[in-house]
Amino acid sequence: MLLLAFVLELLPTKWVPATWGVVDLPEFASEILSGFVTGLVLVIVDTLCIARFGATPGKWLYRIQVITFEGQRPDYGKSFTRAAAVFVAGLGFGLRLFSALFSIIAWWRVHTRRLTYWDDLCMTEARQMPRSLWRLVGAVACTVGIMCVWTEVQMGIFDDLLDPPAESVPFVEETPEPQDPRVGQYLLQNGESRA
Repeated sequence: MLLLAFVLELLPTKWVPATWGVVDLPEFASEILSGFVTGLVLVIVDTLCIARFGATPGKWLYRIQVITFEGQRPDYGKSFTRAAAVFVAGLGFGLRLFSALFSIIAWWRVHTRRLTYWDDLCMTEARQMPRSLWRLVGAVACTVGIMCVWTEVQMGIFDDLLDPPAESVPFVEETPEPQDPRVGQYLLQNGESRA
């Protein structure tokens, strides 16, 4: 899910259909729309992954399985409800301010009740399966690598690759004009300089 969010974050908000010249949105409205579009895609992918495999790619990497209280993999209805609740109560609708606040609330709930809101709502739990040390080291390395690239993208280093400048002028090397030896001789004879 982190990788999918990273790819979606690369897309400039002007590529969202509502901003294709139909409506000129201010920056905050563009961010809201982008957050909802990203959230919609994440909810769909999360639903499909949890219902089909019991884990998203990140959960699989860390060997975490989402199961019902009866020990079964959640069906599509529970998976969708859980994914939508994660988007609303865990990610704060994809808005940066709410996302930070809601993440703190979710962390507090896990540490006090040992269960997130969305797992309590859907009667599911995220169960940690045994894993080797090498798998844990690889999972942490992948996560740190994705976060480093994401940070670089957020800082705008790759902006020129995704959105080249509007006025790009090709580089033209200046070549000196060919010198006619007769012009130089004429100037020397009449006492004039070339400059």
